[in-house]
Amino acid sequence: MRDMGNIEENISYEYLFDLLRREKTREDLQSIDKDFYKNIFFNLNKREKIIQEKQSQTSLITNIDFEKEKIEVKNIRKIAQDIMDRRQKKIILLGLTRARIPGTIINNDLFTEREEEFFNKCVELFRKFKHEVESSIISEYDNQDNLNVEDKPIEIPKQIDEQEQKPETKEVEEPKIIQEKEVKKEEYKTIKVEFLNEITKFYSPNKEILGPFEKGQIAEVPEIIANILIKKGRAKKI
Repeated sequence: MRDMGNIEENISYEYLFDLLRREKTREDLQSIDKDFYKNIFFNLNKREKIIQEKQSQTSLITNIDFEKEKIEVKNIRKIAQDIMDRRQKKIILLGLTRARIPGTIINNDLFTEREEEFFNKCVELFRKFKHEVESSIISEYDNQDNLNVEDKPIEIPKQIDEQEQKPETKEVEEPKIIQEKEVKKEEYKTIKVEFLNEITKFYSPNKEILGPFEKGQIAEVPEIIANILIKKGRAKKI
């Protein structure tokens, strides 16, 4: 890579166009001098300042030489900006890849110092976004499951015999009582579990409040509740 310390003497349209062409036509990030942006934009700003000072010292409002140099500086800045934009897009994709697959090998030697900082921030941002989205989805899912008594207590469906839906009469009263006892017997069956997360209060099948439970705590809870907690990975059977 050529020395960019003196843009007036060393840089050329051919060099910049070649660099831009490679960034356009090649998918991978291209090798670039570590001080490329620092040198080129510093020297462009310097040239613009010199042009302004010279123009203020002449009485000619329109000076052909000054205008020609201004156009040249403007074109160089545009090419440099295009190179930076294209590299920036590639770095964003590299950051997304690293965030999705932490073990992805990235050649950091291709970055300038500022580009490497930008890459690391992209990785952090993508990871943070993924975590926040997943956390919000889990939170919404938890609310829909109605495990929090302050929100909506869990409702356990009962197995209702068709006779229970009919008006009570002497003929169906006894079967109804028997059926209720059978359902309650199934609902009150408990199993012992260990809680893998903190659990807030929730309703049991008979509308009693259970909990809260701490992580690692062992307790007996209704089987139907235990199955929900185990399925969601919040408890394990003992």
